[in-house]
Amino acid sequence: MHLFEVPERIFDYTINQVVTIFYNRYPNSFSKHVISEDVISREIKGGKIITRKLIVKRGAGFLKSVPHWISRQTHVAFMPTLGESIFDVNEGTLITHTRNVF
Repeated sequence: MHLFEVPERIFDYTINQVVTIFYNRYPNSFSKHVISEDVISREIKGGKIITRKLIVKRGAGFLKSVPHWISRQTHVAFMPTLGESIFDVNEGTLITHTRNVF
């Protein structure tokens, strides 16, 4: 299911700076809702670094978009999220995908 697409963004930083910040974004004091971030796997294939992570967040923001009677029936304290990133060293690109497990 494809919900939306974010247009390409041009940063005034090198790709190495962007990738370093992306890989080290948690934990930080501005993201107190993130409980943990664990690397499930990391592999190098043909100049691409493919990383899969499990990110556990506090709360369940997706319940804000469902009818109120459903959200009252559900008591979700933690939300596991799967993240995948592909850093292509040769092309200088970083592609990320994140999805909720539930």
